[in-house]
Amino acid sequence: MIKYYLYPFLGILLSLTNGAFANDFEWTPAIQQSYTEISAMKIAKGRMTLKALRANANGFIPYLQSYADMIEIGITEDKTKYEDFINREEERVNELEALEEASPYRNFLIAEIYLHTAFIKLKFGHEVKGANEVMKAYKLLTKNAKKFPSFIPQQKSLGILHIVIGSIPQKFQWIANLFGVRGSVKEGVQALNRVITYDKVFANEAQLFAFLLNTYVVTNHPDESKELLAFIDKNPTNQAIAFIGASLLIRLGKSEMALNVIKKRPISEDYLPVPFFYYFLGEIYLQKGKYGEAINAYKDFTQKHRGFNFLKEANYKLFLSYYLNNDLPTANKFLVVVPKVGSTIVEADKLALKMSEQFLTSHRYFSNPEKALKKVQLATEGGYYEMGLHLLENMEEANALTPKDKIEKIYRAARIYDLTEDTTKAQGYYLQVLNLSKTTESSPILPFAPRSCLYLGNIFRAKKEPQKAIDYFHKSLTFKDYEGSNSVEIKAKAALSELEK
Repeated sequence: MIKYYLYPFLGILLSLTNGAFANDFEWTPAIQQSYTEISAMKIAKGRMTLKALRANANGFIPYLQSYADMIEIGITEDKTKYEDFINREEERVNELEALEEASPYRNFLIAEIYLHTAFIKLKFGHEVKGANEVMKAYKLLTKNAKKFPSFIPQQKSLGILHIVIGSIPQKFQWIANLFGVRGSVKEGVQALNRVITYDKVFANEAQLFAFLLNTYVVTNHPDESKELLAFIDKNPTNQAIAFIGASLLIRLGKSEMALNVIKKRPISEDYLPVPFFYYFLGEIYLQKGKYGEAINAYKDFTQKHRGFNFLKEANYKLFLSYYLNNDLPTANKFLVVVPKVGSTIVEADKLALKMSEQFLTSHRYFSNPEKALKKVQLATEGGYYEMGLHLLENMEEANALTPKDKIEKIYRAARIYDLTEDTTKAQGYYLQVLNLSKTTESSPILPFAPRSCLYLGNIFRAKKEPQKAIDYFHKSLTFKDYEGSNSVEIKAKAALSELEK
């Protein structure tokens, strides 16, 4: 998968104070309008605004053209537009290189275009090519920062890169080493905060990235769902903020909040269609156990999405929705579709393919305890904790559970208590998971032990017992090749980068 998501997203101060750059890099009302429209996913309107401007009159034009293309192709995954976008990178960079070299905007905007290209290459599964674009941007931004140290806008992109590189999984570390780059989560967070505080143009974009990185990378960041919701409410006409915000709220276990955001999102023909809203609805209704609504939403997504990511996952979730609703014949119809559609770029699609192949080859589905545990997992992920505890309490007697089921049942209880801030109970249950995993033959391939180590690290960090936290974060890194290992590694490394100073 990588991700889906992850897709990265979205100087006035210096343009006002440095008149020498006004001709080549002037943040005019028309440029502001185009940026606002594109950032809100009003792509066609933003392009029309740009077309009304004189060609080559302003360095922000090629940057905004690239920005609009990145958002559109990132959402639609249109393969017919991909090559044209990649080929236009050089043309746009050349336009900027011909402009005023003494302006801090010149190299900053070139680096932004490199990052736009990197995002799309990664989205299309070209990891090495995408990494090369990232490194080009990093080096150019670093050079620009030395030349113009007080230039605030570039701190947005430098901050993002510091956090991402500082927490890069071990299997990709060779890329950073090859290019001789380094990252620091702490420096990255500080850089983003400077942009949020002092820059009028890129503050929203920096804030959105801060929410993204705090959710996916930074382990000790407090629950900021209320702040995120307030940010979404302050930008009611910005579809991109609603889109990313809903995704993050689901990830944070605040699916009911996400449901309200989706229902209130701006809807009109001006906005780029985003089928992923249907995917989000499917996730929320599946977590709530509302299988009919989930099925309708996932079907809407598979019918409207013309891209290639998350199609395996959506069809697997259709199987799951029917199966958990006790309709195995219909469920099987979607299970056989999983290997035939989409790609395996993102982790969710890889896992969907793996699970579907296991079911199809073994002809063995979930046992009753496994079925109940899957419902507990889904409810917990959505923030429906009472439902999750109720399901746990009504599971079969312990003597009917396999060793793996026993470990998972304890782990699911630990997560609910942790997420409801009963850390004493959570800590005890996490430790039980680790003790039982030592004696369970299949424990090396189960994700529950490394995740328990990660969450124990978080608990001890919050208790201000840094050495215990460090020990558990390191212990989480000793487990290899299990479901979700990249996420655990990223978060553990990010935490260690701050604790081990």
